[in-house]
Amino acid sequence: MKRLSLALLLLLASATAARADPITAAITGIATWYASIGVVGQLLVSVAISAASFGIQYLISAAGQRQRQGQQEQPGVQLPEFDALLEVGRVYGTATLAGGVFFHKTVAASGSSVPDRWLFGLTLSEGVCDGLVSISINGTECFFGPTGDAVTAPWFDGSIAYLRSSFRTGTDSQAIDSIISGRFASPPDDFYPGDAARATKWTEFRQRGVCTIVLDMDYGNSADHHTELWGVAGVPQMLIRLRGLRQYDRTDPAQDPSDPTTWTWSDTATIAIEDYLCADLGGQVPRAEINGTAATESIAIDREYVPTLDGSEQRGRVNGLVRSTESPIDVIGAMAQQNRATISKSEGLSNIRADRPASAVATIHKGQWVRAGSISMQNEPDSRSGISGIVAQFFPAARYGQQAETAYPGSALDDETAERQSQRFCDSAPAAQRLAYAMMTENALGKTISGVFDISVLVASGKANRQLELGDVVNWDAPAPYDDMNGLYRVDGLSINADFTVALSLSGTSPTIINGWSTALETPLEEAA
Repeated sequence: MKRLSLALLLLLASATAARADPITAAITGIATWYASIGVVGQLLVSVAISAASFGIQYLISAAGQRQRQGQQEQPGVQLPEFDALLEVGRVYGTATLAGGVFFHKTVAASGSSVPDRWLFGLTLSEGVCDGLVSISINGTECFFGPTGDAVTAPWFDGSIAYLRSSFRTGTDSQAIDSIISGRFASPPDDFYPGDAARATKWTEFRQRGVCTIVLDMDYGNSADHHTELWGVAGVPQMLIRLRGLRQYDRTDPAQDPSDPTTWTWSDTATIAIEDYLCADLGGQVPRAEINGTAATESIAIDREYVPTLDGSEQRGRVNGLVRSTESPIDVIGAMAQQNRATISKSEGLSNIRADRPASAVATIHKGQWVRAGSISMQNEPDSRSGISGIVAQFFPAARYGQQAETAYPGSALDDETAERQSQRFCDSAPAAQRLAYAMMTENALGKTISGVFDISVLVASGKANRQLELGDVVNWDAPAPYDDMNGLYRVDGLSINADFTVALSLSGTSPTIINGWSTALETPLEEAA
């Protein structure tokens, strides 16, 4: 079975409500994920995930796609991973990570019998990555020149580089690392011992398809110099800043979806979501099953510039590391949070739709109700959503990937009544605050409507395809005594029943959710965190 859980869930979501078996009914709500449906909605989605998680985990393990479980959920930086079976990950946008150690040896310089250099090889990401930015060594950032030599003190003293790097992007055809091959013409003694094919195997020690970096570290001229370079601990804390995967951008006519050599680096949220949906490590959805029209529109929304106190930034960005042991549903939900995207399946295609200012594409009126008793309404926030603020947890680039928190609207970080919101793919304080503002504004509306309607409700005259879809905004127009519910709503759930009636779930929305944010509401990172 090749498809992973996300592809399966998207397929199950197309089942009609009237025909859905209990398992389908339990997980349909997860497949059509709307990442910013308010605190109450998030609680309900969490319940749905918990109810379906046993079946999802069984499918993942039965497919043999996950080698190890129980990895820490915290996506922050760590020490390098020493393990015979390294976990595979994918780096999106620009991220800071420790990597996994695939090679470490001490060697002696020419004419010396005492080891004075340490070779340290780290795996960074599967796939082809764009390039190395820098390395933080015990908290100090080090940069490298075009030949791979360090150009930052103390690892460069003006004439001698005490640290060299060799970066490989992760192509399928990459050769053995140049630093490793330069130091070891033949395999080390503990590589393939007693194997007659040792020499041949050594030439294939290439980590093909995996982005790596190898560091050649000089001991230093003295014990004091060694401490200055590498610290007093046995292993220096090294964190890698990496421009991650080159991905297919369907808005670029020069790129071919079947030829990864034409792809480019991007941190645009929709591009990252599509890449992960199609990746073997992710959703395993064929590229042909991505709705190109919806994705193209979504990319344009992500690339709109939003003012910040420091200038501006693109609206929807994804920057961070995805681990192979993570559930695809969890990853997609976290990515979709960055552009408040709706991800759904319709007419055999997977749709990615970034959130946009609320503008109605259709009007729902009383004449479309199948029966009045089938309509459920709530005109104020649920009592569980009475929160004082949101504390967003994110990973600012300015802090080299270390987690920070920012509170909106201005509540204290230690406020126990504030909702904690993890934004693991967010690297900017303005974005974290803007997303928190959107959730607070949306949650304050609190109005919800659900019910069964005539099939004519699917006609959306305000759209080119004239079809109502998840994520669309509709205008609710009803006579008294229902007129207090009139206004704009987002379509959060949609299914066609066996009798050709339509079940809809709507939540109140407003143009201010997207357009109401301004720099007057922003708190600088230094003050926020």
